[in-house]
Amino acid sequence: MSFVTLLLAGCNERPKMTVEPNPVVADTTVWARFDRPINGRAVDQYWIVIAPVGAPTEYRSDYRSVPRSAEGMQLQAPSQPGDYEVRLHGDWPKRDHNLVRTVPLRVIPTTEIVGAR
Repeated sequence: MSFVTLLLAGCNERPKMTVEPNPVVADTTVWARFDRPINGRAVDQYWIVIAPVGAPTEYRSDYRSVPRSAEGMQLQAPSQPGDYEVRLHGDWPKRDHNLVRTVPLRVIPTTEIVGAR
């Protein structure tokens, strides 16, 4: 394998993602952070969504486009407590949905925080 092939392969590696806080209180802010800036091209843009666990891959309610050079995205946690996934998709508009990363997210009710005091 040539150096150029290895270099190009490294350019196509998808970003890793973490989510914080996790668990998160319902209807509050959650951050998705990437291990490096998102550098999509015109035919390889990213979008992100919080989806219920088990939702179809193409689920896109309240999705957000990820701007180029973004190192993270501020998202709104769902208002209903439960188990979710933060899903990062790539290759848009070439493909409508291409799931490249998922991170589990637990959404808890406000009462769990109040009751902990």
